[in-house]
Amino acid sequence: NSIYADHLQDLQVLINKNTDGTSAHYAGAAKVLQALSLGVLVDSWGNVPWTNALKGAENITPTFDDAAFVYTEIQRLLAEGINDLRATSPVTLGATDDLIYRGNKAKWISAAYALSARYHNHLSNRDPAGSAANAIAAIEAGAIAANADDMDIPYGTADPREANPWYQFNVQRNDLRMGDFLVNLMLDQDDPRLPFYARQDANGDYTGTPLNPLNSDASAMGAFYGSINSKVPVITNYEVKFIKAEALLRQGKNQEALDALSEALTASVTKITGAAPSAAFLDEVLPDNAANLTLADIMTQKYIAMFTQFEAWTDVRRTDLPVITPQPGNASIPTRYPYPQRERDLNGANVPTGNVGLFDKIFWDN
Repeated sequence: NSIYADHLQDLQVLINKNTDGTSAHYAGAAKVLQALSLGVLVDSWGNVPWTNALKGAENITPTFDDAAFVYTEIQRLLAEGINDLRATSPVTLGATDDLIYRGNKAKWISAAYALSARYHNHLSNRDPAGSAANAIAAIEAGAIAANADDMDIPYGTADPREANPWYQFNVQRNDLRMGDFLVNLMLDQDDPRLPFYARQDANGDYTGTPLNPLNSDASAMGAFYGSINSKVPVITNYEVKFIKAEALLRQGKNQEALDALSEALTASVTKITGAAPSAAFLDEVLPDNAANLTLADIMTQKYIAMFTQFEAWTDVRRTDLPVITPQPGNASIPTRYPYPQRERDLNGANVPTGNVGLFDKIFWDN
């Protein structure tokens, strides 16, 4: 509910103010952010309100749209946002208003193309060939191509309310520990990002906790994502490169896919550590021959790179890679969120029933 009231509705206000075309750049950025929010909503819950939502008192019980239709709306919003950002507008996007790109419209456009590639690629199971072609077309049209253009949410140190959310979580609760699945993957490949992802435990080692029983002495989150002013990634150069690698592999272009995977790893390691990965590291984690490249190679490395990000869960649900052991007693990892109780209380007549439990699947997860 808060996503609609506190975010989508505010963005709609910006869009509505552009009816005369005088603030197209603000409307364009708002549409990009609306598309992003809709993507998170669908990928979390499946069918969600959209067509009849954001109407205030005019309709406080909106019906739910089919998730696949909302995905077409995501692409529509992104395309319109790009056009608005390219338009001539008397009111230009202000640097002080724009916390993400400081008024840089070109970077907003590159982020929109990157998001377009992401949501096309999510349809890999429903339309393998079309999703690959559309994702690559979006990338080639001008998606994020450098770490400096990453879409990151900044946080600060001056006001406790500006602190990074992972930092706040750790300070307020201090019960978050690294998982042994990820830590062991990184230890096995001597991953240079591990000291940035995790802190050493009391013995000076990097350890993770198993699912059960939990080990409260395992490594806590590291400084790169867990500092007070750490940025939170939304979509990045390395994610785009991983999407490209996966799409090219579906097209049977193994050498190009392997090149894209190498570029993705290089972008991720460089962003996290501040230095490019060594040739020895790349040789260790990449197949020695493009013909041997598998989807598991790409998705395992993407899983490591997407640490802390929602997309890691989406990818595991979509590809079943890497293979993750579910919580003891469960046959699989959770594949969706149940609809919130507040939505059931306030809009219960419209909330979908049937196949909406924790282990039911989102439409692209077939």
